Amino acid sequence: MKKFILIVLLLAVLGGAGYYAYTQFYSNTSADMESVLPSGAIFYTRFSDVENNRQKIISTDVWKNWKKIDFKSLFSELNNTVVQQEDVQKFLDNITGPDAQNIYKKFLSTDVAVAFYPTDFDYSNMQDMSEAKMLEKVFGGLFLVTRVSADVQAAEFLSRFVNNFGKNVTVRKVEYEGHTIQLIPLDGGDAEIGFVRFNDLMVLGIGESPAKKAIDVYQKTAPSLAEDAVIMKARKNAIASPDVFSFWDMAGYFRSMMTALNSLPNIQDNPEMFRQEMDDLERSFSGIEGFSVSVDIDTNLSTIKSDFYFNIDQMKNTALAELYTNCRPVENKTIQFIPKDVMAYYWGTCLDFNYYWSEIQRELAKSPGHSAQRIAAVEQTLGMSIEDDILPAFGNELGGYMTEIQTGGFFPVPKLALFVKTGDLTKARTLMDKLIQQVPLIMPQEETYDGMSIKYLASPIPDVQPSYAFLDNYLLITLNRALMKSSIDTMKDKTLSLLENESFKEVNKGLTDKAVNVQYLKSDKFFLRLENIVEWGNAWAGSQEQKKVAFQAGAEKKLQDTKSQISILEQEIEELQNKVLLVDDEIWNFETKNMDTTMKKQEKESIKNDIAYKRGEVSAFKEQLPEIEMMIQDYSQSNNEDGRQALINDFLYPFLKGLQALKTVGSKTVSGEGVLEGTTYIKL
Repeated sequence: MKKFILIVLLLAVLGGAGYYAYTQFYSNTSADMESVLPSGAIFYTRFSDVENNRQKIISTDVWKNWKKIDFKSLFSELNNTVVQQEDVQKFLDNITGPDAQNIYKKFLSTDVAVAFYPTDFDYSNMQDMSEAKMLEKVFGGLFLVTRVSADVQAAEFLSRFVNNFGKNVTVRKVEYEGHTIQLIPLDGGDAEIGFVRFNDLMVLGIGESPAKKAIDVYQKTAPSLAEDAVIMKARKNAIASPDVFSFWDMAGYFRSMMTALNSLPNIQDNPEMFRQEMDDLERSFSGIEGFSVSVDIDTNLSTIKSDFYFNIDQMKNTALAELYTNCRPVENKTIQFIPKDVMAYYWGTCLDFNYYWSEIQRELAKSPGHSAQRIAAVEQTLGMSIEDDILPAFGNELGGYMTEIQTGGFFPVPKLALFVKTGDLTKARTLMDKLIQQVPLIMPQEETYDGMSIKYLASPIPDVQPSYAFLDNYLLITLNRALMKSSIDTMKDKTLSLLENESFKEVNKGLTDKAVNVQYLKSDKFFLRLENIVEWGNAWAGSQEQKKVAFQAGAEKKLQDTKSQISILEQEIEELQNKVLLVDDEIWNFETKNMDTTMKKQEKESIKNDIAYKRGEVSAFKEQLPEIEMMIQDYSQSNNEDGRQALINDFLYPFLKGLQALKTVGSKTVSGEGVLEGTTYIKL
């Protein structure tokens, strides 16, 4: 286990995970990193000019607030053992200490890339493997490439870092195809970190295999990652010269996953069910090719582009293939009734109720009896057919917006609205009229506002009056009536719409063009409201903790009283037993004198009945003891107010404060042939 921890820690440090992932990534990179990696990677991420981009990040208010997160105090307050706290502190010291900083500076301050390849790991033979062999198999597909200067003595730095965790190590060298592979043993030499250099590039991995594969690529005896069709397509669609570029070969990953699943032991216990599950997985993932992300970091307006690739012709799920086929960019007309001051907004097309209904039916077909009855019951209640009346009522656009989250009442109440495009306006009106009549105990109301009909429920909760109305070809449902009126006002006066919002204008880089979905978030306000919700939740939890303390005190008193009652009863039983002995003596004395003993025997029987009754009470009280003790234990375990406060004060508050430094986020998605392209803009 020690080797496992050491390997994971070293890979985390070298790969920019943990602390380094937050402080040292993003940048422009050159393609020759891909030219020394083998083809066939299922995951690949590259960063470059790391130090320059690190400086950008640490200069932001986001990072300045996140630096206030006190992990040491947090772990200490969360009832961790002293050993766990020491392990955490040791970990933090090692990844922030001088040697780690030297590694960051020497190895990770310019260009860095991480790639992962499927391995031939056989899960059925895990128990027969040594720990080192299993680690090599699991992490054998992990490659790290970094750009280093010629004067860097890699073996010296890495071995010094490893020495912090154990005895001194000796670097082993292996010659392969004219190149030297250097290997640094970890904790006894059962596992090794191997690396090879090509001019200013260095490739690292577990064991000799990654270095040898990189040499084969460098010698051009094996294809490189740069030649992969999936990465070539991803790079073509990515942001020009991105600070971060990453792709996931989803088809390759699913193939690897299916191979691993089929090798699992005990699959023959129910082979028919297992095969059905495998077929369902294959059906779900068929035709899905990959996903890529590219990032441009800017302290004013950053950009993130994501691309999802698919092949409709290879999809076995014909309904899903039809959904992607029909998913095309259209004009967004909902923005005409979105109020100017919204905090969050989403609009999306490509909603296909027929597709989701077909998937529901497919699942219901596995247990047709009860499911068919439930569907029939719903249709009978509404007096409408799902397929003939409900599904045609709606179109393929769905969305919503939120203007505020009120936290001053008994619980947080969002000012929330949802909308959906209608397919058949008459059927949509009929459906909504029938649904609102199904609400128990509340009579639906109707109001005409500026010539438009608003139907609503007069809820007893302040600021909550669920309402709906039809605005042109859209059904709008709001949590309160005032919000509905705001949308109607906006539709009549375009100067009140989101288009006139200055924050929206800052991220409106084509957000109003034809698209398949659009999102907008006034993130500083949104995360401030989340902070308000945390405060409300903390106050509520505090009141619950006080109740638990009171309940615990009551339970402890009940336990004490119960034990005291048992003690009193047992003492009374002992006294009664002594009294029985005295009565027996009196009965014997009466008998020796030929006196009548009837009364004494009745007295004795009465005492014995008292004893039996009190013993029953003792037994009943003793049966209550475990339940009371368990109740006290549950209260004690659940009452961790200090831990909750530490989580909120040391983590949640600075984390949310950091996110509040993100002023505005806007994004859109468009579709093309075989790709969905999403672009997000972040205003700092």
